[in-house]
Amino acid sequence: MRQVLENHKDISYIIGNAVAASVTADLMPGYLARHPRLKILSIYINPDVYDAIVAKKIDAAVCDFPVRQGRYATSMLVQLLDDSKDIKSYPGPFRVGPLIEVISRDTIQNYQFEDIFGPRGYVFE
Repeated sequence: MRQVLENHKDISYIIGNAVAASVTADLMPGYLARHPRLKILSIYINPDVYDAIVAKKIDAAVCDFPVRQGRYATSMLVQLLDDSKDIKSYPGPFRVGPLIEVISRDTIQNYQFEDIFGPRGYVFE
């Protein structure tokens, strides 16, 4: 990423995965004069990207709400087990998922960290 920032002048956008977006955000203080209009966009959100959006270091990221996905899947599984039916006769929709949303500097206050990722610091062991 450093080579891109050094070898090109006045880039408008860096669009990459969460790691690329985070690395670019960390490098930007040294390249602000060279790239004054640069917007950093992530194609996925993780806790580091979320915090960088809050800190106004990354402009936006898309979010598929993994906590909601887990809740939907658990609910569907419980319904299947309670009904003791095979999956082909499941009464609900077969494909369920949250809407993918763009979370930006302007909208981040509408999304709590815990609603996207679960409790801060949680480690599955």
